[in-house]
Amino acid sequence: MMSPDAPKTTAAALSNRHAKGFDRRGRHNRIKIILIYTFLFSLAAPIIIFIGPLRLSPYRIFLITLFIPCFVLWISRRAGKVRSFDILIILYAIWSIIALLKAHGLGAVEGAGINAIEILGSYFFARCFVRTQKEFEKTIMCFFIIICIFAPLSLIESVTRHNILNEILSTAFSMPPRANSEQRWGLYRATVLFEHPILYGVFCASALGLVTYVLGNGRVSFANFVRSGLVAIATFFSLSAGPLVALASQIYLIGWDKITHRIPRRWAILCGLIFAAYVSVDLLSNRTPVEVFISYLTFSPHTAYQRVLIWDFGTAEVARNPIFGIGLNEWQRPAWMPGSMDNFWLVQAVRYGLPGLGFLVAALIVLGISLARLRLRDRGVLNCRKGWFLTIIGLAIAGSTVHYWNAVYCLFMFLVGSGVWMLDYNLTKKPSRGQAKS
Repeated sequence: MMSPDAPKTTAAALSNRHAKGFDRRGRHNRIKIILIYTFLFSLAAPIIIFIGPLRLSPYRIFLITLFIPCFVLWISRRAGKVRSFDILIILYAIWSIIALLKAHGLGAVEGAGINAIEILGSYFFARCFVRTQKEFEKTIMCFFIIICIFAPLSLIESVTRHNILNEILSTAFSMPPRANSEQRWGLYRATVLFEHPILYGVFCASALGLVTYVLGNGRVSFANFVRSGLVAIATFFSLSAGPLVALASQIYLIGWDKITHRIPRRWAILCGLIFAAYVSVDLLSNRTPVEVFISYLTFSPHTAYQRVLIWDFGTAEVARNPIFGIGLNEWQRPAWMPGSMDNFWLVQAVRYGLPGLGFLVAALIVLGISLARLRLRDRGVLNCRKGWFLTIIGLAIAGSTVHYWNAVYCLFMFLVGSGVWMLDYNLTKKPSRGQAKS
């Protein structure tokens, strides 16, 4: 015969089991957030460790450590179902390995492997660990905290040339300090903890849309103005055209969103206007629209001329090696031209051929269309989507005037993967902040 206390005991046991499960989920979520914070901070860490010829930085060590766990989570569908753009990103990484091995032989195995880990590790880390709106918001908050730390340091460096954090870390780890003597507008170009002012500027600029819409809910408010202003100030002291282009394009899109919020199909109208402008320039100018675009997104006529030459000689190199590219070999150009190729998209085609570029662009387009077609009813998730789109579009535009490498390359792939969770969002969930329009 059952004791009268049995139901109470059973209820207590069930409650205790539920509490343990909730506690496990809570610990799991905290670990995910800690790992996300660790990754973002590691991107700015200037420490380099050499293991033989292998050059390892904190973010590379992080990605190598989590590469297999992330792949297992993805292939087991514990990070949502396998999607077509996932496969395209994998094909992009595989093709980059093939292209580098073809250009340099087996001696390039280590470099090709590291390059693939930066692509796949960054993308799938975001794909597997940024899975909810809360995790996405926490990610952007960490991103913003880092920029808040950088903003005053970049001001000091730009005015005085003293890179305080770099000097402290150089002393602590016995590394040579980075000296930056390049000036523009009477100010030194800030690098803070990055290898180049462009990398520092792109890192900061990529946060504007996310900070405005994810942390500020897209509102026109003093707090949002201050947050966005800090991102803009931090970006400005890089004194680099590419980051400022990324910033300006996001500001333009934010303005369009606010001005046209009552107009139906406003984003389709904007795309139509951009296409019309492209056709007009093509008809009225004796240069291609791409050359016109590149020439106006620079600080001076000299750099504009250099960007156009890079495009001309770079596309000629792609025409000579359209399938596998030239890897890391020197591209053909006049002897007096610098060796840097300031165009992220062109670099992909030159190094890995048109298939390599095609896989990456196709992945971004398929992911973008998939997110754009979502019928979101939750205003918070809608703002996350807007912030993600603004950031990716800003980086895509800036990529035509600068190249992304090392930490910023990983940041780009991480940001791409960080938006996938919205495709798995429960669309039947009751809106938390009122009905929203796209």
